[in-house]
Amino acid sequence: MINTITQLKLISILHLNRKNEALTFGKRIALLCLGIFSACITFAQPGEYFKFDGGNDYAYNTAPVNIPIGNSSYTIEAWINPTYLSNNGIIGWGNYGVANQCNALKVTNTGITNYWWGGGVNDLSVNYTFTAGVWYHVAATYDGSTKRIYINGALVGSNVPTVNSHAVPNANNFKIGSTNASFPEPFNGGIDEVRIWNTAQSEANIARRRFCELAGNEVGLVAYYQFNQGTAGANNSSITGLINSVNTSNNTCFFSGVTLVGSNSNFLAGSPVTSGSVVPSTPPILPSNQPNVLNTVADLTPAPSSTVKWYDVAIGGTALASSTILTCGSTYYAATVNANGCESERVLFKHIPMNTPLNTQVCSGASTSATFSSSCPQVFYTWTNDNPSIGLGSSGTGSIPLFPSTNTTGSPLIANITVTPKIAGTPVTEIFNIPGTEQVWTVPENVYSVNIEARGGQGAGNTQSPISVVKGDLAVTPGQLLRIYTGGAGWIAPIGYNGGASGMNFGGGASDVRVGGNALSNRVIVAGGTGGQNKININEDGGNGTQSAGGAAGSSNYGGGNPGLLGIGGTSSYGGGGGGGYYGGGGGAGYPNIGNVGAGGNGSNYVGGVTNSVITSVNNSGNGSVAITYTPVSQGNPKTFSITVNPTTSVSITSSDADNTICPGSTVIFTATGVNGGVTPTYTWNLNGNPIAGSSGSTFMTSSLSNNDVISCTYVSNATNCAGTVTSNSITTTVLTPSPAGISVTSSDLDNIICEGTSVTFTATPTNGGSAPTYKWFKNSVEIAGETAATFTTSSLVNNDVISCELTSNSPCVFGSSVVTSSSITTVVNPVLTANATLTSSDADNFICSGTSVTFTITPTASGSAPTYIWYKNGNVIPGQTTTTYTTNSLVNNDEIYIEMESNYSCLSGSALVATTGITTAVSSMVAPSVLIYSDDQDNIICEGGTSVTFTAQVTNEGSSPIFKWFKNGIQLVGETAITYTTTTLANNDVITCELTSNAQCINGSSVVLSPGITVSIIPYTSISGYITSADADNVICNGTNVVLTANPVGNGPFTFQWQQNGANVTMPLGLATYTAFGINNGDVFTAIITSNYACITGNSSITTAGITMTVTDESVTYSTTVIDTTAASYTWTNGTVYTSSGSYTQTLVNATGCDSIATLNLTLNVIGLNELSNSTIQVYPNPAHDKVNVTFEGTSTISIDLMDINGKLIATTPNVQSGDALSIENLENGVYMILIRTEKGNAIQRLIKQ
Repeated sequence: MINTITQLKLISILHLNRKNEALTFGKRIALLCLGIFSACITFAQPGEYFKFDGGNDYAYNTAPVNIPIGNSSYTIEAWINPTYLSNNGIIGWGNYGVANQCNALKVTNTGITNYWWGGGVNDLSVNYTFTAGVWYHVAATYDGSTKRIYINGALVGSNVPTVNSHAVPNANNFKIGSTNASFPEPFNGGIDEVRIWNTAQSEANIARRRFCELAGNEVGLVAYYQFNQGTAGANNSSITGLINSVNTSNNTCFFSGVTLVGSNSNFLAGSPVTSGSVVPSTPPILPSNQPNVLNTVADLTPAPSSTVKWYDVAIGGTALASSTILTCGSTYYAATVNANGCESERVLFKHIPMNTPLNTQVCSGASTSATFSSSCPQVFYTWTNDNPSIGLGSSGTGSIPLFPSTNTTGSPLIANITVTPKIAGTPVTEIFNIPGTEQVWTVPENVYSVNIEARGGQGAGNTQSPISVVKGDLAVTPGQLLRIYTGGAGWIAPIGYNGGASGMNFGGGASDVRVGGNALSNRVIVAGGTGGQNKININEDGGNGTQSAGGAAGSSNYGGGNPGLLGIGGTSSYGGGGGGGYYGGGGGAGYPNIGNVGAGGNGSNYVGGVTNSVITSVNNSGNGSVAITYTPVSQGNPKTFSITVNPTTSVSITSSDADNTICPGSTVIFTATGVNGGVTPTYTWNLNGNPIAGSSGSTFMTSSLSNNDVISCTYVSNATNCAGTVTSNSITTTVLTPSPAGISVTSSDLDNIICEGTSVTFTATPTNGGSAPTYKWFKNSVEIAGETAATFTTSSLVNNDVISCELTSNSPCVFGSSVVTSSSITTVVNPVLTANATLTSSDADNFICSGTSVTFTITPTASGSAPTYIWYKNGNVIPGQTTTTYTTNSLVNNDEIYIEMESNYSCLSGSALVATTGITTAVSSMVAPSVLIYSDDQDNIICEGGTSVTFTAQVTNEGSSPIFKWFKNGIQLVGETAITYTTTTLANNDVITCELTSNAQCINGSSVVLSPGITVSIIPYTSISGYITSADADNVICNGTNVVLTANPVGNGPFTFQWQQNGANVTMPLGLATYTAFGINNGDVFTAIITSNYACITGNSSITTAGITMTVTDESVTYSTTVIDTTAASYTWTNGTVYTSSGSYTQTLVNATGCDSIATLNLTLNVIGLNELSNSTIQVYPNPAHDKVNVTFEGTSTISIDLMDINGKLIATTPNVQSGDALSIENLENGVYMILIRTEKGNAIQRLIKQ
């Protein structure tokens, strides 16, 4: 009873632990009670799983962490027990409905599928017959290129996705027990042990671990759901989701649609995974633990036992018995097992036995070797040496041949030699010759080197260029990925794959291998393709690619080709396309219609990433290819032995006197240092080659050395290895005679004159300074800190600095003081200057008058003691001018003076030759000022009553600020200082003048000049009238008779006349007072328009006279006389008619008696008009005048002047008048006159008033 009660209490305790999930033994401990009085028996029970109902129950997480996304590797594992087989979704996540953006694993009625979505293109579906109610372990993996599915630890199917990449963007819609968010695929049955890895687990790992639990900390494990929750079949409604054993805080999957009661949609017992059966760690197999002799499994380390099993296969198999005989070259695997039967990952051991050489000791200089052997005849060896200083290389193959050892350290050198036995397998060649896509090759196990042979693709139509064959060796590691690209031919789809360019004929693509990625920069070997070819014309061919640049395009003027690029041939419109290569060939050029079509260039080869490269060529047609040849090499466990190189016996001696120079009687201690002397070496000291009695230790002390005595030591070793008798080096001692210490100092600058900043080195030369004299340098008697060497260098001396040096001798034989001071050196330091020169002129503003003397002076800087000067005028050397001044009075306008100086100053910065800035002098000629005045009233006759008149000064050489003074009748007008003077108060005969004061430079004569005066006449106002008269008294004339009509003005003139016949103007004469009418008809009426040019007229200045009516009769007269005067201004006939117009006339004359006979005469009259000059300037002044007038003019040399009265009557003629002449008018009556001025250029008329 006591026992029964105890067992019942235990049952209660264990039940409590189940409900609180605090069990420490894994999933569950089952207790079986056989009756109420029987003892309860405990045993291991399968753990729990979750039974999904196939309806709407599942577990989910909206944002799980670390779940594989993108195109990364993954492994999905689970135990399943399907109840109903039709699209049972086990687990999935991502964007359902978008191609390649989800990851889901499901069971169907025909097998199992791992799909990414996309119409089945990249899905992996495997036909498999599942039986309802049976447990299966399923797994799906992806390693970045290949998808695989395993059932119960065995591979059942795989594929390589070829369309697009896996691109799941996130872990949304993460569910266990259902897949496909839009059209759910619920699982109907049990699920247990769901594991998600971010690596593609191996078949071995999947198989061995499927019946065991995981610790949760395995590398690569990101989610792990054990389903060890709740109570099997009980009410578990308080549980909200599945716990993730890797990260319980982030990746819990929450339940949805579950009942958690009863035998469906709840936790149930009966899992295929044994509770507490955690996968153990791998066994500690170390290569160095394996003994030299291996015959059976029992010889292996660790030996087989209850916790270690050995196998001869990586997966499955039966554990080997301890007596199993090991086979040379075979592979064996060790695994750790626990009490529940769970095995660790199996650790590989390659059985390649070898005998390890014994450790060796040799003396330095002796030769030694090492021989390796094995019971397997096919074994070969590689070895490494961690201490090449013994005279052996760092690595090698085969046995170690005889080599001379070496040791120069004085201590034993130990080199550890590690030997690895290896067995080579059978060579394998894999060929890749399908272009159009990247091909990925995984380096197999035990492969560490491959040989690659690449051949490029052939260009279309190219039967002349051979195909490149490029070979090379590449070091690899097992599991490494090589990406292979095969060049396409120029006429076979895919045309020119991998760089072949388009053209009339396509170029062939390159074949290459890439390591570490698929970019062009990852290529390690390239075989270029040949260019496409149509017709051949050398001038249009594209260039071949090189290692550093693409091939050039064909050179035809027609063009159409492009240069090659990195990895890509140049395209062509008319010629052949360039071949692909490391750099592509250039495209061909030309124009097909005329037969000039060039071939594309070949792509270049590349062997930069391989060794032992060889490039050849063959005649090939079609696509390129890549062949990879390798020999698997199996490695055995490395063995290590040592070679110790001991130093040989040697000895060296030193002296306590460092320089071996002493004074008489000084004590010196010699010390011997031996190498490899053993425990009790012996020493014998020698003086001048003879043993010294009693000297047997490692030191020898003496105070009786003489000059040039030689000490050495004989050393005898009793070492076990490499012992011997050797003699040391010799030391010769110099014994000095006492003498005084001394010091002298020299400077690197011989004359001690330097430029500022110049580096100078002072050197002390000691006398009897000893082996280690000390120095103190002084500047101006002040010690220079830190300067204790025998030399002192400085670049900071200033003028008259004084340098000296103090010596402290350590000579043991100094007579007198050991501290002495040198004589001093005084240095002259000149400043560093820049040569320069400034030029000045004695004329401050550099503006002078012609002939003025000017002195130019140079002010030099850093010119030195004897500079040279060269003066220049307008860039030309001035002969003889070599001083600092230059004086001249012959400058002309804009002469430029400058000077060039060459300095001989010793401390110049920059050039010694400098030139000044030039001085340009403005030189003005001597001038005389002048002033003339004129008024705005041309004739200076104005009307009475306050007419306004403006006088203007016309000046020359007035300067920049002239001064004006105006005078009337000789009296200055106050306030009138402008260049003009305006007045309305003039009286008759007032005389206006202007005085100019010029400030112009270089005035010749007086700067004050007075203008000629202008006399102003004041005339009264008057009115005009007039009438006309006829030369025919009764105005009755014969037909054809001409009549002279005369206009008679009344008032002041001068006058002009316009004759009218019957109210119409007649053209001839113009402006004359007389008019000879002709062609008169009976009743013609003649009038005259009289116009006065008088300045002061009241009323109209033009009037029309009363008319004269002519009566014409038919009477004839006889022409009686002819008068012709070609120089007259007009012609007056005896009948009084006057002609004033030039032309050719037919005139009818009537005799004086009025006879009725008529005679006709053709007569030409030349009438000179009074035309005003247009191109001459003529001045007549003063006007009005009293006794004389001045005449000035321009543009002609002489003129002729006719003086007429107001009616045009000639009074006087003055020929050959010159400008400036004065004409006398004192004999004329006061009044108005007309002056007719005749020149060779024309005539002018001007009015003159005589007062």
